Amino acid sequence: MEEKVIRYFELGLASEKETEEELLRIKDYPEVINWYLYFIHVKSVRAIDGLIEDDGWEIENGFQRDYDGTAKIAHIAVKRSLQAWGYMLKKELLRADELISILALLQKILRQIGELFPEAENFIRPGFDTPETN
Repeated sequence: MEEKVIRYFELGLASEKETEEELLRIKDYPEVINWYLYFIHVKSVRAIDGLIEDDGWEIENGFQRDYDGTAKIAHIAVKRSLQAWGYMLKKELLRADELISILALLQKILRQIGELFPEAENFIRPGFDTPETN
């Protein structure tokens, strides 16, 4: 894949900046996939456990629910994974039939997180989110 990108640059079909960005994506997306491979499961289970064990104390005392924060992180991880796997599909780096089932599963997980944790996207992660950017 890298050779094809470099060849496009050598032929003048891509700029140096485009070539550098594409080479970074080729390297970055498999790392993203590997990073989130188990992360999504762990964070999703933690959020569900928090939902099950919720006694209302956080809301009663003016705090955000911890499980909403964990669900938000899982949601972000799924979206980043979808982006990386989508890139792999677009660039035909793996067989389409294999990638489609992965993408479908990630879409299902994303939908279920949204259904189980409707307030997750409103969670403000200290140091990461501000009320204006959330």
